[in-house]
Amino acid sequence: MESDSNEEDISSIYSADFKHLQCIFLVGFLLSRAGNSLQLSYRYPIYDSYGYSRSNIEFFYIIAHASALLIGTIFASLADRFGRRLACILCGILYIISSMSLHFRIFWILAMGNLIRGVGNSFFHTEFDAWLIQEYKDRNLNMKSLPRVLRNSNVYGTIVSIATGFLAQIVVEFFGFIAPFDTSIIFFVIMIIYILLVWTENHGNKEISPSSTFVSAFQVIRSDSRIVLHGLSTALFETALYIYFIEWTPTLQQAKNFTIADPLPFGLIFACYKTFNMIGSFIFNEAVEKIRPQIFIIIIAIPLMIGLSIPVIVPNAQFIILIGFCTVELCTGAYRPSIGLLRSEYIPNEVRSTIMNYIRIPQLILIILILSFHFSLTIIFCIAVGMIFLATICLILLKDMKPPVQKADLSKTKVSVGQPPAPLYMTEQPQINVTDINSQLKK
Repeated sequence: MESDSNEEDISSIYSADFKHLQCIFLVGFLLSRAGNSLQLSYRYPIYDSYGYSRSNIEFFYIIAHASALLIGTIFASLADRFGRRLACILCGILYIISSMSLHFRIFWILAMGNLIRGVGNSFFHTEFDAWLIQEYKDRNLNMKSLPRVLRNSNVYGTIVSIATGFLAQIVVEFFGFIAPFDTSIIFFVIMIIYILLVWTENHGNKEISPSSTFVSAFQVIRSDSRIVLHGLSTALFETALYIYFIEWTPTLQQAKNFTIADPLPFGLIFACYKTFNMIGSFIFNEAVEKIRPQIFIIIIAIPLMIGLSIPVIVPNAQFIILIGFCTVELCTGAYRPSIGLLRSEYIPNEVRSTIMNYIRIPQLILIILILSFHFSLTIIFCIAVGMIFLATICLILLKDMKPPVQKADLSKTKVSVGQPPAPLYMTEQPQINVTDINSQLKK
């Protein structure tokens, strides 16, 4: 009888509706992931091949992040009202325009391309996740299956990234550094068509104005210290990881001992990174049933700091630095789905996109400040290690706070704004109700 009950529980969690939603989400998301990944391994090298200095290249990244902060945050937040599917489509269109700008070596055109890329990047990192979780609510699916979708999206996304690393290397050999960006346009076009035909539109709260969305989201953040700590830890982690993402290319280029190859095969190195990233995803899958994500991220922060310290300790040993960067990718693969669970645990759904973009503000400010000073690579990686350490402190404080309450039978419970989805290990805690805040705003 107990085994029959367990089978029924599994059947209710991983229902046909769940499998259908997971399938259509993964197809759209993986197409966008392919397009995005194709642009990652050769973005720095293509600017370098145009004759721009490291400070000029960092300036392009600053423009992209300033755009994400000043424009992307507002536009992506409007998706709560006007639709997350529309935002995902706009993400593809903006990436296509940005890729086309790389056909020109003119500074201001490349700068405009990065400005557009910043807005698209804001959509990419918030709206696919927001669309998925809203669909869970609209379809009244059992939230116990959400970790599996997050894990699968990261694992399959990493497999796609590995494949696109090889693809980027191949097309570069035949057509030059611009080829991966042109190839990415094909994937984004297919993604746009697919989402238009298959995905349904969903929203946060359509009845409140955009200004009310911004205000109510701010009220939620101000009223819940757990969201503040989550936001600070996320901002610090993401800043450190993005700095690593920008600087891994020049770091390997400047290391002249224990060399790997000359010239460096950036596409193959990127594929190697993503292989370790996928291994990290499997580690997450084994740990998620046993360890709270707050504690799990604290654990993986230790090898992450070690990996980021390698360029400081042995700045000229290219192969050893590569091993350190592979360690960073391993930890990143475990971190991404873990932080996804924290979002679903702490952030109310109806203003999820807005809050997620508010959380990105300190991250983007930190990136702009750090890149503006054009520090040496040694100092850059010291700063990255320091930010991971501070993020770990935030998570240590967060783990001692009681998470939001979640009813036992999630399959029969609609996920309300007052009850964000959460894993089973949660304990009871009062929850901020966005609807009440909106009512007060109207008064």
